[in-house]
Amino acid sequence: DGPDAANCLVQLTIALGELGKLTEASAVFQQLAEKHEQSEGVGLAADHLAETAYHKGEIHLARDLVERMAREGATPAIREKGLSGLAWSQLKSNEIEASAATFETLLQLHADSPLAPEAALARARALETANRLNSAIATYTLLFERYPDSKQAVVGKYQAARLHLQLKQYDEAFALFASIRRDHKDFPRLDEVLYEWAWAL
Repeated sequence: DGPDAANCLVQLTIALGELGKLTEASAVFQQLAEKHEQSEGVGLAADHLAETAYHKGEIHLARDLVERMAREGATPAIREKGLSGLAWSQLKSNEIEASAATFETLLQLHADSPLAPEAALARARALETANRLNSAIATYTLLFERYPDSKQAVVGKYQAARLHLQLKQYDEAFALFASIRRDHKDFPRLDEVLYEWAWAL
């Protein structure tokens, strides 16, 4: 019942998952979670099994696992992955408000994570879908101000500019479109930027 036993169950869970035997892997994981709840291996096994389950189309199993990973008490690295996985799962299930809230938790707890820029972009899009446009603008702005060197930054700037334009906030829209034209000449949607910029003049 010690670390060696926990490690064996972790490896067995991962191996069965990689073989596509998800029912057996889930059963072994359940033993691991019940007998070695405090082991870091629980999160590691959940991470591997969730990814396998997702790729195999076992969405409910993947969702259960990322929810476990996202709980308080998990190691920071595992919780970070769990929150990200849960937020994306919620978004794909059209749980827009829940997804936005989970992405926000990820950003608050793991602001320096490599996953953070994509999480900010996804949260902003979820808020936009929910028609919470001012909150969406705030999150797009957070994205390009906090993570200016990320590949998502210019997308956030463009989306924020479009929403400012939609809300007839022409000065803000103009400033962002001008910034994209000046600083992001390789942005693939530059023609659209120039067209919408004209409307903001």
